[in-house]
Amino acid sequence: ESGYDAALQQVVSLGASTALSDLAEKLRAGKAAYEAQVLALNAVISSTPGTDQGRKAELDICATAEKSGLRRNALVGYQQLASKYRGDHAGVQAALGVARMYMTSADPQSARQALSTAVTPQTTDRDAEIVVQHIGVALARMGDPDRGVASLRDMDKQYQLDGRASMRAALAYQIAQLLERKQAHTDALFACREAVRRDSNSASAIQAVCLMGRIYGSAGQADQALNQMLALRTTYPGTETDLRAGICASAL
Repeated sequence: ESGYDAALQQVVSLGASTALSDLAEKLRAGKAAYEAQVLALNAVISSTPGTDQGRKAELDICATAEKSGLRRNALVGYQQLASKYRGDHAGVQAALGVARMYMTSADPQSARQALSTAVTPQTTDRDAEIVVQHIGVALARMGDPDRGVASLRDMDKQYQLDGRASMRAALAYQIAQLLERKQAHTDALFACREAVRRDSNSASAIQAVCLMGRIYGSAGQADQALNQMLALRTTYPGTETDLRAGICASAL
């Protein structure tokens, strides 16, 4: 049962008004479209087993359910794929899907838990970085910066010998963000510099430079804030037009 069936049964049980009949027709049309998309995606999976195309089709079935408002179908599907493909790109995408479902349900704790096992030794640096970024968002939504910082520092210790530089830069930056939220500016600046040191070419390094600019700007240290903006222009050509660079500019 896709979820459309239960909704149809409920609408039909309410009576036979014109509005309810129209709603029932829309539900039937939605069900037909959803089932047609799932059928087509299952055909792709059957014809391309064990391939990236097949795994993408499996993810697309979950995404189709999510877009159709079938949240339970989507959540269960994402959870199954996160376990089935744990550690590789499809598994990471599935774990992010699980986290997204929980975040839209105002449950960042469950989102954090869903992401906690997504990274394995075979996960690419870029995928691991993305997981860390979303873990940081979930921890920030939980509204307890102290707990969030402690959690990220534990994770940072776990990966201190890991060669994935972008992931480790992301960890440092997410720690910096939470420290800035609790007004621990000195520690936040240190964490920002650590993010840049770990991988100066990563997205997290650019974000860290921006955060340093914002911290200096809010403290009335315009010269230091300007230096961070200039660092973006010098070290990362073109980033002065980036939205994140705009954060630095707004701090001046």
